[in-house]
Amino acid sequence: MSVTLDTDQPIIASASEKVRAFLLSPALVLLLSTNIVNVGNLVFNVLFSRLLGPDLFSDLALLLTVKLSILCVLSAVQFEIASRVAKLATSQQRYCVDRDLRSVSKILFFAIACCVFSLMTIFWLLFQGSLGFVLANGESLDRYLAFMVFVFAIPFMAPLCLTRGFCQGRMDLKHIVFSAQIEMVVRLFGAILAWILGAGLPGISLAIVLSIVAGWWFAAPRGRNAKFSEEKERLLANIKTHQENPNPVLGNSLLLASLPWAALQLGQVIALDGDFLAIKFLFGTQESGQAAVAVLVQRILFFGSFGLAAAMLPMAASATSRTELIKAVKPIIVLFATTMIPVMALLSLFPDLFVAFAFGDEYEGSSKALVYSCLSGVAFVVIYLVSTLFMATSRPKIGYAVLGFSVAQLLFLICLPLLLPGIEALTLIKIKAILLSVLCIIFLTWAWNAFSRI
Repeated sequence: MSVTLDTDQPIIASASEKVRAFLLSPALVLLLSTNIVNVGNLVFNVLFSRLLGPDLFSDLALLLTVKLSILCVLSAVQFEIASRVAKLATSQQRYCVDRDLRSVSKILFFAIACCVFSLMTIFWLLFQGSLGFVLANGESLDRYLAFMVFVFAIPFMAPLCLTRGFCQGRMDLKHIVFSAQIEMVVRLFGAILAWILGAGLPGISLAIVLSIVAGWWFAAPRGRNAKFSEEKERLLANIKTHQENPNPVLGNSLLLASLPWAALQLGQVIALDGDFLAIKFLFGTQESGQAAVAVLVQRILFFGSFGLAAAMLPMAASATSRTELIKAVKPIIVLFATTMIPVMALLSLFPDLFVAFAFGDEYEGSSKALVYSCLSGVAFVVIYLVSTLFMATSRPKIGYAVLGFSVAQLLFLICLPLLLPGIEALTLIKIKAILLSVLCIIFLTWAWNAFSRI
């Protein structure tokens, strides 16, 4: 009797294992999570763009820009902590970091709260005489109250970023994903409830505050110490003093090492929102409302890919060879190509349909800028991913390069309407798309030359 060997079986098994590994990869999990959040944010913006109208929606867009600016700068520390935690080798080190982060989070919360409310008090004492006009105008009062309510979110932002940095470095996908989803759900449904109750723009601002608090609360699970329960006594016996077991993550160099990340995050905000800020303060409310929709598309593309950077950072930081680095980057490239290219193609081919369906006829003018906004968004996503890879592999100066370009771009966009009074808002969006596309090509060339020599 002859026996026939099925030589295809190992190949099939190997292929299925690769597919399974890809489907369970941190990059894909975080990409799916960030895009679910992205859908929630899109629903939030679409809904309130219709309810508020272009004028008030531009104020909400400005409020969200301020929020993202603060969070992005604080996330510099988050990314540096994630990079350092990814390199930790022992449970003892992780326990030290977890313990110290809790203490630092409390200190930062109370310190920032004291500073913020002290500044609010000083502002009130200095400008209370000029607030009569604001109080006499109901619409202006809503705008004023919205920003005053938002201030209460600022003390929670630092603990949120510290905790997420620790979870990101440990690839604690459960709490990373849960925190992001809860933040989105609270913001969306809280804002809807506030609008139904007639709270207006201040109520929406309160929902944003509560979403940040919820995101922090669920990113810092109360059962985290249970993970160390079996070895906690042994660890505590070994840790007699902080000096005997120095913390490799928190230290005097942390803030200094976070500066390049801060430059990158600040550059990200300026690069993506620069045209909106220029249009907001140099053009009318109608143009700024239209620009808010165009900038929203850029944010959708960027934050849809933010999970890719979050997944790549700890994997690239812990890579010890070119093979490991390629293994970390390969799924990022595949996921970027399979998600960003189709989205950009659809938005570019059917801009009028997208704007009419999502935002309504009031924002019809923004469809002309949609193609250029898509180009800007995709170009900057590539720039950001390349910058993250550089910084994860100990090349921090690129963060300052991104910030320098972004500031130069913003100043250029602000000066153009002053030098050319007849220029249209759409022209600024087109110019920004060209500038970011050129920078994207430069960064890709730079990355190819740098990593091909490893």
